[in-house]
Amino acid sequence: MKDNQHVLVFDLGNTRIKSACFLNDELIEVEYFNPDDESSIIAYCNQFKDAKKIVASVRSDAYNQNFQLALNGCQFIDTATPNGLISNYQSPTLGIDRLCNAVFLKNTKGGTRVCIDIGTCVKFDCVDENGVYLGGSISPGINLRYRALNDYTAKLPLLNEKSPQILIGNSTSKSISSGVINGVLAEIIGFMDFYRANFSDLTFFVTGGDAENFDFPLKSDIFVDKNLTLKGVYLIYKFNAV
Repeated sequence: MKDNQHVLVFDLGNTRIKSACFLNDELIEVEYFNPDDESSIIAYCNQFKDAKKIVASVRSDAYNQNFQLALNGCQFIDTATPNGLISNYQSPTLGIDRLCNAVFLKNTKGGTRVCIDIGTCVKFDCVDENGVYLGGSISPGINLRYRALNDYTAKLPLLNEKSPQILIGNSTSKSISSGVINGVLAEIIGFMDFYRANFSDLTFFVTGGDAENFDFPLKSDIFVDKNLTLKGVYLIYKFNAV
């Protein structure tokens, strides 16, 4: 890997695209794009003519093929890309976003480390004190919960409220928002307590597009890093760089 060479890292998520620019192992800027805004993504890349472009995607094969054509020369990583992670995961269908989060955890000092990724889904991923990936959990995120309530009932409206909510809603809309937002928060805090009951020397890392909508209790074992997945993609790139 050459010094003074920009590396553009892309995280193609279900609802948005994030890109980070690294220079000499330092993250220098982060940009966000609508998945359909191809022209803005190309214009951004054109600012860095000689940059390496590394992509991790949970989107469809068709979208990924179009993205690769648009960003000529970009390199996709997947779960088969060497990454240095020892894994106890038993399924071949581990998502690349979860893998990147686990690689970040593995390269972070400490005992047992847990990533909480709050986005389209709420994902927990755990790496033990020996750097071994154990697995985690997946449940619906905020938008999926709102959509399910609308799709599977005749009269409940489709909402998108993400701000903190009162406990007792005094209208249908406020009751739905309380159930979704406070439900997600209660689930996350409950899972954290489960982990604390099963592991000592534990550290949590919170990330994801919807993480900013929650205020977690101030504890010394909780860190927020909204660019954690991008950093994991970069670490996989570095592991394979010559």
